[in-house]
Amino acid sequence: MVGDELLRAVAGRLAVCLRPGDVAARLGGDEFAVLVQATPDSQAATTVATRIVERMRDPFQVMSAEIMVRASIGIATGEAGEVGADEILRNADEAMYMAKGLGKGRWEVFAPSMHVAVLSRHEFKADLHRALPRDELIVQYQPIFEVPSHEVVAAEALLRRRHPRHGLVQPVDFIPLAEETGLIAPIGL
Repeated sequence: MVGDELLRAVAGRLAVCLRPGDVAARLGGDEFAVLVQATPDSQAATTVATRIVERMRDPFQVMSAEIMVRASIGIATGEAGEVGADEILRNADEAMYMAKGLGKGRWEVFAPSMHVAVLSRHEFKADLHRALPRDELIVQYQPIFEVPSHEVVAAEALLRRRHPRHGLVQPVDFIPLAEETGLIAPIGL
């Protein structure tokens, strides 16, 4: 109920940001697509995206609750007939994931290099799913010394991943991905 009301409020704000001729559609869940009628460059799309990001920063009042929403927007361009709708949506999706990765409440324009980065990220996610059954996660202990006596008084447990191709992978490189994919709970166990 609250979710539905929030989606309606988001759609209302989104519509206010569009120009005549632009079209917004809900793709599902909390994802929307906007078709910006413009020249082949991304200038008009970035202008609309900036308006959307700014407009979404204000809190939403939904059923007596204040809810904060941040929009992550991916922008992809293409000439009619040269690039198919599926490819434009895929490119926009990749740019949106790049925007999310850089911090919510922003937009990014698709660049071909993003495709390589997204493929690599998907491969790393799939690889992380295999890490638990393959016993690739290890705990290393770092001693904590008492300075005056030079005695070990405790130890800090540190999670590492021993990747078959990449060697020892630091937590900063896999914990955020584990949180994003829901693998953090089984890893914690």
